[in-house]
Amino acid sequence: MATRELILQKAIEAFAAHGYEGASTAGIARACGVTQPLVHYHFASKENLFRAAVDLLFEGVHHQFGQIDGGLAASAPRELLRDLMRRFVHQCADRPEIAQIVLREATQRNPRFDWMVERHIAPLVVHISGIFAGSLDEGELRAMPPIHLMFVVMGGANLMFAAPGLFEALTGRAPTDPETVSTHADAMVALIERVLLPREAPRGPT
Repeated sequence: MATRELILQKAIEAFAAHGYEGASTAGIARACGVTQPLVHYHFASKENLFRAAVDLLFEGVHHQFGQIDGGLAASAPRELLRDLMRRFVHQCADRPEIAQIVLREATQRNPRFDWMVERHIAPLVVHISGIFAGSLDEGELRAMPPIHLMFVVMGGANLMFAAPGLFEALTGRAPTDPETVSTHADAMVALIERVLLPREAPRGPT
């Protein structure tokens, strides 16, 4: 792994574990086995390093959800919900640091957090909401305030991965076990379907 990429990965781990204030470029340099001046050579400042680390974290999210192909976007609401929910759960399992960093920054709102929301989170929320707007207008999905739905989904999909110790203490298993991730994705799909999909009217006699 190249030095810059190694620094970014160790920075992600440090910001997720300790928050921006608790992490230091000196500690990140030690974790990489390099000198602190080399960290500053690549990123100039801790603020720049934080932004580069967040950008790298969200690359996968934007790839999964930011450019949904026309075939998927044209799917029936049930199939679209299932696909997006499963994508999101697997993304949460692959990158729990996203939720860990977002939650740490959100507890004490600051310019870094506002930048993260404006650059990454808000555009994704608007994009996903827009995909389902037509289905809501046509009554294929139950109406629900999008912001509240977002928190239901984010909380339900993220918590077991962002706080793995809690899941392990309760179950004796690692939340990132592939079978566990798949089971959680199925549970989230079932939950969201119950929330958003109207029940089909019972068919009368033919």
